[in-house]
Amino acid sequence: MKIITLNMNMFRYLIDGSLNEFLKEYQADVVILQEVRSSLADEVTCYTHKISPNLYQEIENIKKTIYLTVALCKDDTWQKVNIDHFHYNNRFVKIKNDDWSIFGLHLPLQDDIDSLLSIIQESDCDIICGDFNAHRKYSQIKNWKVIDNLINDKGYSDLWEKGLKEGKAYYIDYKGEKKKAHQGDFYRTFVGNTHIDYVLAKADIHLIDIIIDMRTLAFTDHCAMIVNCKKDKS
Repeated sequence: MKIITLNMNMFRYLIDGSLNEFLKEYQADVVILQEVRSSLADEVTCYTHKISPNLYQEIENIKKTIYLTVALCKDDTWQKVNIDHFHYNNRFVKIKNDDWSIFGLHLPLQDDIDSLLSIIQESDCDIICGDFNAHRKYSQIKNWKVIDNLINDKGYSDLWEKGLKEGKAYYIDYKGEKKKAHQGDFYRTFVGNTHIDYVLAKADIHLIDIIIDMRTLAFTDHCAMIVNCKKDKS
């Protein structure tokens, strides 16, 4: 399973097809885009199966310029999971197929996110990924506390940290060269020189490799994270 997570907030318009070319290069099974305009997601031609947020299609008169978290899937085996007790929210999407479940999210820096945090913590997905707006040095804020809860109480692992420890973490530099990432070195995922994007996985998910691609800073303000993993067969 190959998954890409990327925040697209700063991507205002298509100039040269760079987003499509980037996605074609990796050929991921699932792409989770955060803060992407619905109209832009529709222009991604290399993925025809797009899954929008909880109850999005059921709401009339939503502007096409609204920012969403969407899932782009290689095939139509992936289906949206609507969370019945939670109203429409543009910040997360939950999908599954016969073998996998993924929760993609954009977690804002706001005080009134307790209901969204509880949905994340209770999602019980194989993979939880996206822009958490969280960093260890800001451990007092709610955003970091949800990561801490998922790792320490729910049994998830941070795949980037796991990759560093196991020698399976890499980064792509501005020349497009793949280089090994080393434990103890700092690797940002955001132009603000912080690491705020994460891929969290349950214990039965085995990491093959994980990559931070710095080239995406050419068209948005986040570095894409690309994870390749497999799951224990029951």
